Amino acid sequence: GEAIEKFMRGLSQEKVLSDIIFRMKAMCPEDRDRTLIHLRKICHGQPSERALLSWDEVHEMFDSRLIAFGSHTVNHTLLDQVAPDIMHREISVSGLMLRRDLGAADLVFAYPNGNYTHDVATAVQDNGYVGAVTTVRGFVGKKVDLFQLPRIGMHEDISSSAASFLFRLLTGR
Repeated sequence: GEAIEKFMRGLSQEKVLSDIIFRMKAMCPEDRDRTLIHLRKICHGQPSERALLSWDEVHEMFDSRLIAFGSHTVNHTLLDQVAPDIMHREISVSGLMLRRDLGAADLVFAYPNGNYTHDVATAVQDNGYVGAVTTVRGFVGKKVDLFQLPRIGMHEDISSSAASFLFRLLTGR
């Protein structure tokens, strides 16, 4: 009884949050910022400290040669929703930082939220990246565009068990 009710409330909250996130990603940046300010006011909340890697941790991981880093913009900007100058700056500065601070070469780019257009893909290519991944599910074939690479997403729900992880790797679903 009580455990099921708690589980159902959790699902309901999770569904609501997922729906809010989905809808906010479709908003223009200005509307998204106004909505976040409004939500913080009505929830009496402050932006939480984000748990990000420090540059020392990034260097340690990169130097181990077990981890490779790719570019994802400076501010997680949805590149299809901003002016061309902002898009170009986000793409170029992110790559420059990784090349300068890590000595990284042959960088791959990941489009934030999977959002990209032909102009975004061209800008990524023009900034010296060797490829870019989308959020389109699938395997890379011989004739795939290197700046529209599909991938197999690995989120907490998939990588939480060995069976789920293996199923996703083998099937792409």
